[in-house]
Amino acid sequence: MCGILFRPQKILKSSRRFAKSISATTRAPRVNEINGRDYYFLSIDEFKDKIDNNEFLEWEEVYNGIFYGTLNSEIENLFNKGKIPILTIDIHGALEIKTKLQNKVLTIFLDIPNLDILRDRLKYRATETGEELQKRLDRASYELSYKNKFDVIIPNIELRKTVSEVISCIDNFLHKL
Repeated sequence: MCGILFRPQKILKSSRRFAKSISATTRAPRVNEINGRDYYFLSIDEFKDKIDNNEFLEWEEVYNGIFYGTLNSEIENLFNKGKIPILTIDIHGALEIKTKLQNKVLTIFLDIPNLDILRDRLKYRATETGEELQKRLDRASYELSYKNKFDVIIPNIELRKTVSEVISCIDNFLHKL
């Protein structure tokens, strides 16, 4: 799943069959973020060692010096527990996983009507500086140009409706497997 400012908690709470895949990153933790719960916070050297050892299903330097990635071990652990992994990752990561796993993965792009709505949501969340906010908006504009490469595009306007549509898409996908 790829999206713009979407937190999967509502989907995860909808069924015990889902589990959040925790991504690795080199960025500093935000207030209240915990290593191993929100992200695996790694140094750049640790991250690059994992790249060299092919420990990532996907990874990308999303912002200059800031890496994000999905560890193979994270996905394997979730599957071993009988869980369906829910990933919230950037567009390139989602498309890379789609290339690797093809019809075994469903990519969902959560769309927004315009960048002003995203700006308002980010300001309300109040976790970024002005400079970080602008980087996020620039990145979102770039990511919007890739939405047609995803299996499904769902408008992310009203949370309850978005969650319902995502769950319905996942259920339909799993039923076809």
